[in-house]
Amino acid sequence: MVREIIFLHVGQCGNQLGHEFWSVAIKEHLNNKKINEKKDVLGKYCYMNDSESSFFENVCGDLNSSHNENLKARAILIDTETGVTNEVFKSSIAGYFDKNNIFTQQSGAGNNWSQGYMHYGRIYENIIDNIIRKNVEKCDSLQSFYITSSLGGGTGSGLGSYVLEMLSDNYKQIKFSNCVFPSACDDVITSPYNSFFALTKIHEFSNCVLPVSNDALLNILNSKKLKEKEHNNKNDYSKMNNIVANLIVNLTSSMRFEGSLNVDINEICTNLVPYPFFNFMLSSLSPCLETENIRNFDNLFKNVLNHNNQMLIASPKDGLCLSMAFLCRGNISISDITKNILLIKNNLNILKYNKDATKIGLCNVPPLNQPYSLLCLINSCEIRNSFLQILERFNKLFKRKAHLHHYLEYLTMDDILEFKEKIQNLIFEYSYIQKNSFCSSKFLNKDTIEMLGYDICDESYITVNNGSDDTNTCPNYLKQKIKINDKNTNWFDFKNKPII
Repeated sequence: MVREIIFLHVGQCGNQLGHEFWSVAIKEHLNNKKINEKKDVLGKYCYMNDSESSFFENVCGDLNSSHNENLKARAILIDTETGVTNEVFKSSIAGYFDKNNIFTQQSGAGNNWSQGYMHYGRIYENIIDNIIRKNVEKCDSLQSFYITSSLGGGTGSGLGSYVLEMLSDNYKQIKFSNCVFPSACDDVITSPYNSFFALTKIHEFSNCVLPVSNDALLNILNSKKLKEKEHNNKNDYSKMNNIVANLIVNLTSSMRFEGSLNVDINEICTNLVPYPFFNFMLSSLSPCLETENIRNFDNLFKNVLNHNNQMLIASPKDGLCLSMAFLCRGNISISDITKNILLIKNNLNILKYNKDATKIGLCNVPPLNQPYSLLCLINSCEIRNSFLQILERFNKLFKRKAHLHHYLEYLTMDDILEFKEKIQNLIFEYSYIQKNSFCSSKFLNKDTIEMLGYDICDESYITVNNGSDDTNTCPNYLKQKIKINDKNTNWFDFKNKPII
């Protein structure tokens, strides 16, 4: 059955990322089609098979049609300016986009989150909702929404937050957010406010978030020696967009092509998000660029945790890993993948009681100009350092009330303080599970805990068997109620527990 994905590209950065992604994805599909034609297997792997129908709509209705002009990307372009969308429709892939799936305005959001969210969101809610609804009605079995945006500007952060909240209210499908964190030296002065407000909304209404940062992308370009003369090309956004596009291409490869172990977005959210609160992923890619040289397959795993391959300024080795996924592409054996994953696990701090929380994906079709590639996704507590940086940048302006009057036109001071409390809670929860290896009691259902024979309490700490081993400890908020004599059973061990 076809499992469609609808892409929503919001704001200047979101539309540029979307254009780059579709450019690479279309090249891959055309290249795969040529290979299949040479192998005389076009009948088996027709150009519009179920996998590719997840991303493209065939407007002529003929599933075996090979005419590219009959294919339309399942993409919606949203912006409050027309500059980027005009460039998209002048590009070589303009024919793949439906003009009915575009919403633009002339004025822009003025780099103001509150204006994009409170003003444009409410005014144009019905128009955007109608565009989304028409695309949903064309789907046989909608799987998820994929949103690309930036947190630094006004449209991507503000209007993007409103669209995400609207999707959460109207549709039960998975919402997967791919957001760009602004750099510390961002050219938008109000980006600390915008990223601060948008982060709370993305965290609240997304099922899974895949953040990337401009600082990390620049580090990748520097490490690959691709950055040219600094005075002529200080920020090469086209190459940075291509890195993020390759990330999305590898993430969705199992949904677009056949493979031994296909993984869709629903599986990623199910396996990598243990609690709804912990829905941010650290991502790393090897190779990051099409021109990068890879000696052999084992080097993919050696490089993937290198800081020069990280999409965010954070090291998974320094934080507690809640879960992870390795999505591979190319002619690779499962045994080689599992061997290298075991080596990587030895260098990571993984939950003692959840060391097997690893998802493996394998797509048989290699990326463009490379024999194989690897995308690593890790749900790590180290992400909290990025949140701390956003909070610190916000506090520097907020303490002095600089530029705050632009936001107080739409927000009250109580609203801003509520946003701040949410970010502080987010940082606290990641720090809590990093320190104690348990989530806080807010995520546990009291009835379920009682069924397992425990009470939620306020005791400082309970150590089973009075041992020092971390595997023999239970959370400070759980107190054993039954089976007191069974002290050899860990709190997380469901064996021999009563089933009610």
